[in-house]
Amino acid sequence: MKLLLSALVFLLSVSATASVGQLSVKGGSWSFETENVKSTSQSSSGIGAYSVEGAYKVAPKVLGVFGINFLMSDIYTGSSGYGFDLGIKYFPVSDAGTINIESDSSSIFIQEKWRPYLGFFFRQRIFNLALSSSYLGPGLSAGVDYAWNKEWFLNAELRYDYLFGNGDALAKQMNILVGLGVEF
Repeated sequence: MKLLLSALVFLLSVSATASVGQLSVKGGSWSFETENVKSTSQSSSGIGAYSVEGAYKVAPKVLGVFGINFLMSDIYTGSSGYGFDLGIKYFPVSDAGTINIESDSSSIFIQEKWRPYLGFFFRQRIFNLALSSSYLGPGLSAGVDYAWNKEWFLNAELRYDYLFGNGDALAKQMNILVGLGVEF
């Protein structure tokens, strides 16, 4: 009985919290290739891909993500593109964030150092290459978060997008990004 009462007091005095969101900034390289029904194609690439993402934990292993992206062919000038991402990141081998369990006398902090993930997205891009063009379509990503400390993490990500444009236009975009983020 004494053990049961002690366990009940412990459970009532313990609080558990988990990180519920992330904010990250990334930069890197990009390549973009378009095709149309006439079999004409154009391609462009550069170092100058930038992304700002906000994510919210919707399940223990899933983050809902909204991102805004900018592409510049010459790091900060030249041909440009922009657009948004809406999707999810799934963490198959770890939790999507950190867990902190506290009682009056102790605290346990649980955080995986390496958190690999897969992402499934709906992406939109508007490019000002030769002519202004708009594209929509699905995108996939694979990446990893490295927990630097309790709040900050480093990120590396590879993205592949298959986008549909005006008429029969088709575009493929690939990004390689690295960045820094904060959990809250």
